[in-house]
Amino acid sequence: MVLEKTPMASSALRRHIVVHNELLQAAPRSSFTPPPPLQSAPHHIIRPPSQPRLRQQPVNIKRAASSLAVSFSRHHHTLTDSNSDAMAAVTQDQPQQLPPVFNHTPETIASETEDLLTRSKAIYDKVVAETTVENATFENTLHPILELDNILDPVGGILAFYQNVHTDAAIREASMQADQKMSELAVELRMHEGIFQRVNTIYKNRESSGLDPEARHIVEKEYKRYANAGLLLPAGPKRDRFKEIQLELNRLCIEARNNANAETGGIYFTAEELDGVPKDDVNVDELEKGTGENEGKFKVGFKPNIQIPLMEHATRAETRRDYYIAKENKLNINTPLFKKILLLRDEGARLVGYKDHASLRLSEKMAETSDNVNKFLSDMLARAGKGVKNDIAGMLKHKKADYEARGLEFDGELYVWDLGYYERILKEKETTRAPS
Repeated sequence: MVLEKTPMASSALRRHIVVHNELLQAAPRSSFTPPPPLQSAPHHIIRPPSQPRLRQQPVNIKRAASSLAVSFSRHHHTLTDSNSDAMAAVTQDQPQQLPPVFNHTPETIASETEDLLTRSKAIYDKVVAETTVENATFENTLHPILELDNILDPVGGILAFYQNVHTDAAIREASMQADQKMSELAVELRMHEGIFQRVNTIYKNRESSGLDPEARHIVEKEYKRYANAGLLLPAGPKRDRFKEIQLELNRLCIEARNNANAETGGIYFTAEELDGVPKDDVNVDELEKGTGENEGKFKVGFKPNIQIPLMEHATRAETRRDYYIAKENKLNINTPLFKKILLLRDEGARLVGYKDHASLRLSEKMAETSDNVNKFLSDMLARAGKGVKNDIAGMLKHKKADYEARGLEFDGELYVWDLGYYERILKEKETTRAPS
């Protein structure tokens, strides 16, 4: 539980990244009431934008505004001359694309899920019916399947999203069932022998068929995905076992995720033990009051909107320590599920020829191998190491000063539950704003 001054430097770096992501997730969003969906097109989807990149230097507002004005001026005539009709048609009352609307009921989740499953199966059946293994091409085989994914993936994403956020237990349950059905179908379609035979033909002909670079890349990626789904295994016990593993993994992952979503635990503290935590973040008057052995205490939950301010502001190290340990043990119910998941992932990866699950997953990604990932991480640690050591030294300095000011014994160590608290102090006291 001790953060070493040098060997554990990567922990501080990882914690910085995790906390920053949690801050982004916990940041309040502006209120928004979406317009009703168009009757003629009920599934207008806007994909969420990626998280904004952090700038190391402050933005020069005047320079940015000037650059924007120049850019607008440069392209103004092109926009107004060549697209005047289209620009005129777009008004505030008629947006180009409607946002997703989260107004499902358990019944509509079920019905839309069945519609999605039916449409997906129909496209795959149509491709098999209208093509042969010999005449399969990118256009007649992969294009309709990929086009279907573009249409239905966002819809399925919304149907499965409710299980993570909705306050109505019936809707969460319907969403979980939808997710289960869609996951099972995904396994079935990814292991579709007829489609894979056609993809195999396209893959073999990819160099001679005149595909553009993007299409050729898609062919290679799709072939790899079908191969990793067990279709290079001969039909029989091994392939059947691989499919069984994938279905069980889907079930276990959904169960574990829903255990996390349903978690409502907490730890009890007195008001004094919460000294330093801003009342705007954790107001004891609004917390559940303890009874019995917890009489006179208040229940503090583990959600990020409470976790972050408590770990950054609670002045008592014992409070931060007890909260951290309780939070890390909040989902012990998932421990046996995780064990099964790890063993099944390893078994599945070895069935299709990989040494472990990481190698299987990375084979479809840019990094390609776990060796490449480890080299990248080692290089990043080496580059960031000096800065991390400086941060740890700074936090230790502030912890020592804090303990001396409060008349506490300082043992010279920085514990994991100290990080948020003393990192905040370090930033407040030693970080200055760069000039604009």
